[in-house]
Amino acid sequence: MMGKPVGQINSDVQDKVGELANIVAGGAKEIFSKSGLSLHISIPTVVVGKNHVITHKFDVPLVIVPFMLGSSPFSMEISLKIGAKESRLNKKSPNR
Repeated sequence: MMGKPVGQINSDVQDKVGELANIVAGGAKEIFSKSGLSLHISIPTVVVGKNHVITHKFDVPLVIVPFMLGSSPFSMEISLKIGAKESRLNKKSPNR
């Protein structure tokens, strides 16, 4: 993102990848909002390395978007839960 070559994946690179995920999610939120849909975004998780396992909730659809950067493959996994229940923060307590 800074235009500098990177020799290895370190914490700075992981932060930049997380920021890229935030940019993508923010753009999706804007598009959904213009369509009248509400989107709540969670903090992205950046996983680095080989042979790792990522688990997802079974009732939430998953989309995997593959990318190539030069000869280096990477992917973004996106879970969307449509029709999520109202947040606890939005519900009125009987004590209010």
